[in-house]
Amino acid sequence: MSKDQLLAAALALPEDQRASLAHDLLLSLAPGEDVDGEEWERAWAEELQARLARFERGETGARDWREVLQEIRAGLPRGRTE
Repeated sequence: MSKDQLLAAALALPEDQRASLAHDLLLSLAPGEDVDGEEWERAWAEELQARLARFERGETGARDWREVLQEIRAGLPRGRTE
C-alpha cells in the first residue's frame, strides 16, 4: 500500500480514530527506546506547567482551537484538508 493510499484510508476514518492514529504515529517518532512512559509523562507535565506559567504572566495568549485548526487546514495542500 502506498503512502497516498494509506493516507486516504486514514482520512476515511471517523475523527476519534484519526486522532488516535495520529497520536500513535507521533509516539512512534519518540527519541529512542530508552525513554519510558514515566519520563515522557514527567517531561510533558513540566512543559505544560511552563506553558501555563507563561500564559499566567501574560507572555503568551490563548486561541480557540477551531480557529487554529481552520488556519492550519487553509495552509494545507488542496485535497488534504479533511
